[in-house]
Amino acid sequence: MEELKACPFCKGEGKWWGGYLTGVRTYCQKCRAKINGETKAEVIAIWNNRPIEEALEKALDNLTDILDYSINGAPDMGGIDKTNYSISVVQLRKIVHLLTDIEAIRKEK
Repeated sequence: MEELKACPFCKGEGKWWGGYLTGVRTYCQKCRAKINGETKAEVIAIWNNRPIEEALEKALDNLTDILDYSINGAPDMGGIDKTNYSISVVQLRKIVHLLTDIEAIRKEK
C-alpha cells in the first residue's frame, strides 16, 4: 500500500487514527488538517493528491527534454558538438511558454 506523503498544507507528518466511527482518518501533527474515509486506500488517495505539484513536475520534465534535445541533438542523430551548439527560435519559444506555465501554476498555489 502506498505511504502517506507529507501534509498537503504545511508539509508536516501525516499520522493514522484508526477506528473513526466506521472508517479511518489521517491527520497532520503540525497543522491538524485531517481526512476521513472508509478505507486507508481512499484516505491515501485524497491525502496524496497533489495536482499542482504533478503539473509542475510535468512542465519541468518537458523543459528538461527540450534543453537536452537542444544541447545533445535528437537521439537518433548521435548528438552534436557540445562546444558549438545553439537553441532554435522554436525551442526557445517552447522554453518561454513552459516557464510561463510554471509561473502561472505557482501563482495558483
